[in-house]
Amino acid sequence: MAKIVLKKHIFLIGLPLSGKSSLVLSCKERLNLPTVDIDAEIERMTNLDIPSIWEKYVEFTFRTIERYVLATILCNSPKIFACGGGISNFMDNMSLISTNSVIYIQANPIMLAKRKIVNRPLFFNQNEIVQKLEDLFIRRKESYERAQFWFATQDGIEQNADSFINFLVKNRLIS
Repeated sequence: MAKIVLKKHIFLIGLPLSGKSSLVLSCKERLNLPTVDIDAEIERMTNLDIPSIWEKYVEFTFRTIERYVLATILCNSPKIFACGGGISNFMDNMSLISTNSVIYIQANPIMLAKRKIVNRPLFFNQNEIVQKLEDLFIRRKESYERAQFWFATQDGIEQNADSFINFLVKNRLIS
């Protein structure tokens, strides 16, 4: 099999739980592509997990760290990035990443609420997950819809991974 090449950075944006990290991991495992989960990179750089950052500092501090990580990694060779759900809605992050390929990972909030939720600071109250996701979507919709590409997820990680890889090939985001 020939080596697969990324033409430029690919950023996955979308609601929390939409599968961004799972899709990026699939690209790494199946295609041996270079990938970065921005939340994991924030945890590595700060030596704190995301819930601890949210608990210890205000959201603005988290978003400032997130922005720093984003600006730092843009200087590197092309990779596929799983972005935090709110990255596109803060500062001028969408302008910063839009010179690359940005894919909005679309997902239904009701379907997302059924997924396993671990270490998600926005979803500590299980009874309010659907409402919280719908509220987030309303606030972030405009920035999500600025993405050049849209990919609709379904239930099932394997199914989404296969469809997503086909999507990347079809849209000539990898060669």
